[in-house]
Amino acid sequence: MSTLTISVFVDLSSALTGVAASQLKPQIDPINIAGQYFATLTSHVAEPTLIKLVTTFQAAGNPVAGATAVLADPVLGPVARSIMKLWFLGVWYDPAKPTQAVNVVSAQAYKESLVWRVMQSHPMGYSMFTYGYWAKQPPALNQFIQPA
Repeated sequence: MSTLTISVFVDLSSALTGVAASQLKPQIDPINIAGQYFATLTSHVAEPTLIKLVTTFQAAGNPVAGATAVLADPVLGPVARSIMKLWFLGVWYDPAKPTQAVNVVSAQAYKESLVWRVMQSHPMGYSMFTYGYWAKQPPALNQFIQPA
């Protein structure tokens, strides 16, 4: 019986989001967003579903096929879409009620959400750029997000 580990969670998340696993969970990660998201998932999804998630993902043989199989499953598909929303928005959505956010994981999760990187932007009230950055062309997308 397979169990969901943070490593498998990051690999699955990379396949689902299209973002490199090394960017989702970098070696040096003082914020530990992947850990926060992993804890959120495991606290909201029952163990049998998590086991099925792992076995379905790994049985496919490669990450893309695994993500495709998970998304196609009637039980796992909604969970996979909630995982994607978790990474992109920093918010957990109940798979049974996909349009209703349950909770923002943390202030850090909001700030570190992938949506800001995809938009080549930053959340209101926080920027990693220096004063006057808006007067220049934005950096290339690959400086914000690395594809899987």
